[in-house]
Amino acid sequence: LLHLDEEEKKKPSGYVSPYYRKFSQVFDDLLKINNETVGWLKVNNTKINYPVTQHSDNDYYLTHDGRGNKKSSGATYMDYRVNKSSNKILIYGHNNNSLSLPFSILENYNDKDYYNIHKYLVLDIDGKEYTYEIFSVYIETGNWDYMKVNFSSKAKWYSHLRDLKNRSMYDTGVDISSDDDILILQTCSKNKDYKKYKY
Repeated sequence: LLHLDEEEKKKPSGYVSPYYRKFSQVFDDLLKINNETVGWLKVNNTKINYPVTQHSDNDYYLTHDGRGNKKSSGATYMDYRVNKSSNKILIYGHNNNSLSLPFSILENYNDKDYYNIHKYLVLDIDGKEYTYEIFSVYIETGNWDYMKVNFSSKAKWYSHLRDLKNRSMYDTGVDISSDDDILILQTCSKNKDYKKYKY
């Protein structure tokens, strides 16, 4: 996903703010529920409208909900290796055919028509809203380079972004540059036809 404008000085045409309340207004209350709450993720007109947590590893929230309770459906959580200043943020969530889970809707992005009306999302973190536009959609089965978070130069970072864009199952028409920050949403694919989509 392509970072657009962290201060949201320029909104995309037709953009509608996803918040009826600012995350910063309820952040203290969320911290009382779980002090590992770090943000809020929203995709307009979808089930993705949830707080984001972060633990000291990437295993805990696979089996605990956003309140820290043991739960097989897990939580929406940020990779432990990144923070609000990282040029790449990874957020994970479960997908299940029999349960109504937020990240299940990511399967819908296999359809470009769905992408066309759900291409923007907002991550509110540390009191600021960061707007992202999706630049790549794909299913990965063996190359986990997309999870890499450290790059030794801008040239290597840009090469990484180009690789992610080239893997997309369709052309989103979104340009990328070495100055972009990105957000990756990751879940398991339950699509029975995933083999025809994989990169």
